[in-house]
Amino acid sequence: MSMKTHDHHRYAMRACSALTLLCLAQSAQSRPAPQVEFDWQTVAHPGNPPEPLFTFGSTPNVYAISKHEVTNDQYAEFLNATASLGSAHGVYEPEMGTDPRGGIARTGSGTPAAPYAFTVRADMGNKPVNFVTWFDAARFVNWLANGQGGSDTETGPYALLGGNPVDVERDSQSTHFIPSDDEWYKAAYYDPTVGPSHYWGYPTRANGVPTAAAATATGDVANPGPAAANRNRSADWAGLDGHLTTVGSAGSESFYRCADMAGNAYEWTDTSFPFGPNVARILRGGSWIDGSTVSHKSVRFAGNPAADTSWRGFRVVRSVPDEVGTPFCFGLACPCANDDAGAGCANSTGGGAALTARGTASASGDDLVVSLASAPPGQFSILFAGTTQLMSVPFSDGQRCVGGSIDRLGLRTIDGAGTATWGPGQSQAQGWSAGDVLHFQAWYRDPTGPCGSGANASHALTVLFVP
Repeated sequence: MSMKTHDHHRYAMRACSALTLLCLAQSAQSRPAPQVEFDWQTVAHPGNPPEPLFTFGSTPNVYAISKHEVTNDQYAEFLNATASLGSAHGVYEPEMGTDPRGGIARTGSGTPAAPYAFTVRADMGNKPVNFVTWFDAARFVNWLANGQGGSDTETGPYALLGGNPVDVERDSQSTHFIPSDDEWYKAAYYDPTVGPSHYWGYPTRANGVPTAAAATATGDVANPGPAAANRNRSADWAGLDGHLTTVGSAGSESFYRCADMAGNAYEWTDTSFPFGPNVARILRGGSWIDGSTVSHKSVRFAGNPAADTSWRGFRVVRSVPDEVGTPFCFGLACPCANDDAGAGCANSTGGGAALTARGTASASGDDLVVSLASAPPGQFSILFAGTTQLMSVPFSDGQRCVGGSIDRLGLRTIDGAGTATWGPGQSQAQGWSAGDVLHFQAWYRDPTGPCGSGANASHALTVLFVP
């Protein structure tokens, strides 16, 4: 905080000393509202094929999705920022405070003298928010996209404009959204490392029915594991036959590291569905109340967007910048004149392999995804991250461009489209931090390459990591 800001508060407090109530109001207004933050997971592999039988799950772009469902803690921040004087749009549903499975209490009268205050109920802060309509979710996402705080809830990704228009669609130029049906489906079931369909039956990276989760006295999953899910009234706590559980505590995740997509609360998507004379919204996933197979990839529901229940919640997605990092070391002086000015040295496919990075360069966000393209299908590849940039040292059929201290980021099999992917999650695994500058390059086998060495390399990419 600058000295000017400190002085502003000091003089404001002196001026308020005789007007206690006004002083308290001004002091509260001057404090910055807490920012709602998410653990974002990058969903890479743009242009992936759809699930062959049900035809869902193909997306044209890289995007990020929240690892967990929106929690009561997060939604209470939204309510305190936007509904302290009441809301004509009903973003607070009374059942949140009266139903035993609701998670947010409301006090006050909604007037300037006694504004509403929203607090999470005991042991419910880290549970998924429920009793939210689709329109509540859309207003929360508008608020996120508009910068939080006192931001508008009626414009942004969804033009609600003070009403509940059933046919509203997302503005693709915005930044935050309720997931589309395909976005949700891909994040839950898609896995490029398995075949032949590349889609699991359940969001637990398995084709078998998830294990029913039990609960501790405070609502954590008591039997976490790679197949556990809160379903079928199995998680009993707080004297209830089935209840919501702490997000992520089940321990099961999809390929993209998303939690609770097989249980806890059904999740709204922003995909509309004709339902008689009305328009419904698709819901996906499992919930604490329903049986073992509702989270299967074949199942989806059409829900009234104005309805709220104890078993419905949502998560959010955001757009991802197209590319991260600065490329270098293109194929301009290759070992056997196999040059390619737009990528690495040419390989057996006729061109060079290219390296790109998407997500962000945030070390704490840890969502960087590095992808190799135009490499020989079926061959092995390793991604290197070095601390030193080299100037085109001859290396197999290509050039070595990184040196210094080297991290080897894992062996991949190049898929049928000539691509391989590393990340997210590398920053934490490798101990990278803000201020680190790393140079990435992929090596790969190429038994029939033009120079006869049996291997080659992509061009390289420099990334400066930020907090």
